[in-house]
Amino acid sequence: MRSTQTIRKEKTGPARGTISRMCRLIFTGTAFACLAACGATEVQVAPVFEFPTPLVEPLPVHMGVYYSENFRNFTYYESKDAQGIDDTSIQMGEAQISLFEKILPSVFDQVQVLQRGESASSRAHLDAVLVPQIIDVEYSVPQTNKAKIYEVWIKYKFDLLALDGSSIASWTMPAYGKTPTALLKSSKEAINLASVMALRDCGAAFVTGFTRVPEVAQWLDTSIGNAAPADRIKQEEVSYE
Repeated sequence: MRSTQTIRKEKTGPARGTISRMCRLIFTGTAFACLAACGATEVQVAPVFEFPTPLVEPLPVHMGVYYSENFRNFTYYESKDAQGIDDTSIQMGEAQISLFEKILPSVFDQVQVLQRGESASSRAHLDAVLVPQIIDVEYSVPQTNKAKIYEVWIKYKFDLLALDGSSIASWTMPAYGKTPTALLKSSKEAINLASVMALRDCGAAFVTGFTRVPEVAQWLDTSIGNAAPADRIKQEEVSYE
């Protein structure tokens, strides 16, 4: 069974109603079996097939992107708490990959998805490597908030790395999505839609905010196109985990 990255949350205080909780990362291959046995709510977030075409010119950058297995298979899990909310898992991996596959070609002139252990020569033409990850997830349902809405918060972290693995820039970015309960037949539909809206918010924020990260802006001004191909191809195999 594939390993999944699961964020498991437990109640810690009243901040943001009852849904602000400390986050701890665990890795498990048995979460879904346990959820099924407990009659839990499982949500497979729909891929983001539609995203508005960004009205920006692609940057003259040959960008590599590395999706770790944890990112590809990311699952958020929250256990039943004192409020009586059922165990819930939200599978986001496929959906967030579909999002980045749509937005990155609009931001960069060329995009290459990298695999673990890829040879240095296969990435010698790249300018940098982008590594996204999720570091926090929260969600709220009508049982835990006064408004009749479902809400999802996702906190992303992005690392922009040189070909030798050294850091160019590192930054975090929040994303938020919500949906009213009206016209939705189930909590699964509502959580799915709120999650999709959060992913779309992430996409819009990345497109408009990438060049506003100070270290990224400095790198774009001083480094793009300055490294000779001969210099790039000498890089050894690098892990982006």
